[in-house]
Amino acid sequence: MERIERREYKRMFFSIEDGPVAVFDLPNYQEKTIRAIVMDLSPGGMGLSIKKDDNIIINVEDRLLLREFKGHTELWPVVGIETKIRWIQNYKGFKHMLFGCEFLDIPETAKDQIRNFINSWADKMTRR
Repeated sequence: MERIERREYKRMFFSIEDGPVAVFDLPNYQEKTIRAIVMDLSPGGMGLSIKKDDNIIINVEDRLLLREFKGHTELWPVVGIETKIRWIQNYKGFKHMLFGCEFLDIPETAKDQIRNFINSWADKMTRR
């Protein structure tokens, strides 16, 4: 049986060593941020990995504000966009928690910037 792809956007996957780092403001915590490794990225959202921290609790449907991408100036136009957590994988015994965010009200220019980043990253990885 043939698998049907239901995703709307092309997605780029990163290794934990190569993935960009996203910094988010947590609205439920005063001046608290989290740094998460981007595991996959598309114009519609991203999958992330963070170290578990008992002082930070996130839930599906929580909204996070994307503050910055560390070290990737190509993605700076995407900064300041609100995201919504769509899924969480938090297994006992694991040191990291995975979660997926959807971009909310993302401008078309920011989507284009992500597409360009994905294409240039893919080109760079194939030349290695």
